Amino acid sequence: MKERASPTATATGSSPLLEPGNATFVDFASRLGHDLNNLLSTVIGSLGLIREENIANEDHEGHQLVDDALSASRDCADIVDRLMAAAGKQLLHPQRVAANSVLRRLTPLLTQTLPDNIDLQVALDPELPDLDVDPDRLEAAIIDLVVNAREAMPSGGELIISSGVGKASAPGVALESDRLYVQIVVSDVGGGIPEELRDRVLEPLFTTKPSPAGRGMGLSMVNGFVYQSHGVLSIDSEPGRGTRVTLHFPPAD
Repeated sequence: MKERASPTATATGSSPLLEPGNATFVDFASRLGHDLNNLLSTVIGSLGLIREENIANEDHEGHQLVDDALSASRDCADIVDRLMAAAGKQLLHPQRVAANSVLRRLTPLLTQTLPDNIDLQVALDPELPDLDVDPDRLEAAIIDLVVNAREAMPSGGELIISSGVGKASAPGVALESDRLYVQIVVSDVGGGIPEELRDRVLEPLFTTKPSPAGRGMGLSMVNGFVYQSHGVLSIDSEPGRGTRVTLHFPPAD
């Protein structure tokens, strides 16, 4: 991993999606997620009580069955959380965050997840303004983007994470054109996104991976988080030339 001076980030995305899904999906996901969370809370709470009784009665077989049911219930709750994130309806805890500090802290972890044939470069703007975002969700968004970039480069290459400040000047990006935005960019030199799929990659549940390799929630979750944080995600990609994903955030007041 090498850290180098950061170029000024610019918004060149050709496929921005300003809202996390259409209104029908958002309404459906919100209602479904709310109901499922209520049901899962009851299920998990009840299983916890049964588990305590099994421990007290030394019912080891029943204890294992309850543990399996608890594990499955928590996996289901995680899927519901992802659905809510894709709909832009997740519960966020925004606070003032130094994005460069988040990126530096994540770099060793990200380096460990990458194969030897991928060279991670980090280019950070030393004067980057702070953000008003949920730090845990920001970390998760960056990790998701890096994982996507890694999977796009099976033959290896250079993966760049950069931060900077610039105007959101990409076509279709509905942000104030005369305002500067904090931009976090993840770029790869993979195969790029085919033109016929470029407008679909941020759709919830859309994936090109065979099941069960993925649920198609990664990019849509990132998009939902950015949208809820009053920003926008844009994508610049061409087949054979790699992909550049830019997260545009308003700076903290």
